[in-house]
Amino acid sequence: MKKEKMILINRISGICFLLSSLNLLVIPFLDTTGTLDPLCYIVASLFWSGLLIGLGMQIFLSLKCKKMKKKKWKNQKLFYIISAVAFIIVILLAILNIDVMFFFSLMLFVSIISLETSVVIKKEMYLK
Repeated sequence: MKKEKMILINRISGICFLLSSLNLLVIPFLDTTGTLDPLCYIVASLFWSGLLIGLGMQIFLSLKCKKMKKKKWKNQKLFYIISAVAFIIVILLAILNIDVMFFFSLMLFVSIISLETSVVIKKEMYLK
């Protein structure tokens, strides 16, 4: 498979991850009291479909990139640190029972998008 096609697949997976993560920011604006609105199901299905499609593309690229040589990427740890800090904040908000739903969703978004971004950029290092 040509590198250009693999780069395109990697970028499409990044877009799927972004669309998936952006759905987390919509959650505070949904009416989740009582019976769920059909919009809740749409948001959930967009989240999971974007996540699964992106992961599927990354697994496919991992199999194709096994024999390729990876270039060094010094800033990868930064994304892991950002994700860990955001996730710790989410845990603290849950433990302290602080009901700031938008901030909770924002920290989940930051945590997940930073992990997904690191995966996409890591594959870019193989494809350069």
